[in-house]
Amino acid sequence: MLTSYNGWTASPNPADFGGLTPLVIAGESFAPGVRAGDVHWLFESFWTDFAEHVEPLVRADWHQADDWGFAFRQNRNANNLSTHASATGTDGNSTRHPNGVPAAKTFTAAQIASIRYLCKVKYRGLLRWGGDFTGTPDAMHVEIIGTPSQVKKLRAELTGNPTPVKANLPKPDPAPQPWLMLPAVRSRPVSFQRWYNAEPFKPALLPVIAPVANNFGPQSEAALRKVQKRYGLVVDGIDGPLTKKLLWKLGWRG
Repeated sequence: MLTSYNGWTASPNPADFGGLTPLVIAGESFAPGVRAGDVHWLFESFWTDFAEHVEPLVRADWHQADDWGFAFRQNRNANNLSTHASATGTDGNSTRHPNGVPAAKTFTAAQIASIRYLCKVKYRGLLRWGGDFTGTPDAMHVEIIGTPSQVKKLRAELTGNPTPVKANLPKPDPAPQPWLMLPAVRSRPVSFQRWYNAEPFKPALLPVIAPVANNFGPQSEAALRKVQKRYGLVVDGIDGPLTKKLLWKLGWRG
């Protein structure tokens, strides 16, 4: 019988190990779900704590989900079956914390301390965070490393006598400002071009972009630079945080 590298039964058909249960935290779904039963309980508890004490679960691009559960596949960083293949591995806020990027580049020191506390103390070391991998870092990833009996025992223990999250854990970061959730302008060229052509700040920034095309070409970059110049921003053609804030204020939603 196949197993993922943490020793749990793996299969391309989740029915072989009891099926999947949807995992939804604060409206964000870990598609297509995680292993039913004790595993689901553990991940639901952890990611609820994560959303409260580390950072909200909010996708970086509202068009694209970035929280993941079961996937029958090899480990991307080693020659074995991933914990996703046994539905005992999860990825949260994956676009914010890409595989291969050191955790300290996308999490604060306080957030890292919170994640380690949850995995190693509250959940008794039965969860492992990918930010602590000794090889390729994977700060989006949290997986089970305990046995089924250990997870069952922990569930009974915490359900009957919940362990409070450490009082001095940092408060969660505030939800990202809405304009920071805008997709990159270059990834939505048609939307940007149509918005620019219809904006009421014309005719000061004419001519319009024509024809509208699914690429961010010279006309589109020139348009973005005109908007930046008109509103006193650095004219660099890059939609950084200040430019995104301006575009949001002017009505562009991606």
